[in-house]
Amino acid sequence: MFKPSLFLGIFVKNPELAVLWFRLTEPLTKLAPLLIMVKDEPGYHRYETPRRSGINGLRTLPQRPFAATVVQKKHVGLYMMALYEDPSIMNNMPQILHERWKGKASLKFTDEDDPALEYVQLLFEAAIESCRRRGILSTPSP
Repeated sequence: MFKPSLFLGIFVKNPELAVLWFRLTEPLTKLAPLLIMVKDEPGYHRYETPRRSGINGLRTLPQRPFAATVVQKKHVGLYMMALYEDPSIMNNMPQILHERWKGKASLKFTDEDDPALEYVQLLFEAAIESCRRRGILSTPSP
């Protein structure tokens, strides 16, 4: 049976993945000025796009999920709603990142020295641009 472990005073599924989680979370926090953090716990960060007011003929859009980094039992998951809505985001990504892509909206990482980690920032930037193209984000670049 699964038992969570204590990590920085909070229970997480696998504290041995803490460094990997920090490495995945760091590029996401660089985009923080454009997004709203809705969950900020060790082992779990989640950001959403801000609510967009209906102006200039555009309809109002609610606050919606953007990305989350979550420590799981055997991996750290990167979950991206933008990837689910626009899989073409992955078109120009390196093959090594494609190998981490599982399901429709998640990437799984198991090693803190994974060379694919250096492309995560590129993936987040592509997701931001996709959100802008689709009218979900209207904020300028950071």
